[in-house]
Amino acid sequence: MRVDAVLGGLSGIMWYVIWIGAVISIGVAYLYRIEDAELHSLLIALMSGFLAVVLFMIVINDKPFYGAVSVSPEAYKLILDQVLG
Repeated sequence: MRVDAVLGGLSGIMWYVIWIGAVISIGVAYLYRIEDAELHSLLIALMSGFLAVVLFMIVINDKPFYGAVSVSPEAYKLILDQVLG
């Protein structure tokens, strides 16, 4: 099951929805009527930063068994040794 999970991930349609939703969210933030330009810029920057962190977490967790930041097989090996050994 672990080997099969390495190849799994979010579908292309799901990625499309995530990216379009992020763009729409930031685009709508420009429509807020805030007189202070610095405050408006700060709010948009904070929203963009939050969305960037969320997208980063989605990318990192999309394939948890693949790459440098992955779940190691050590726990599986330990259990296999206990069951078979």
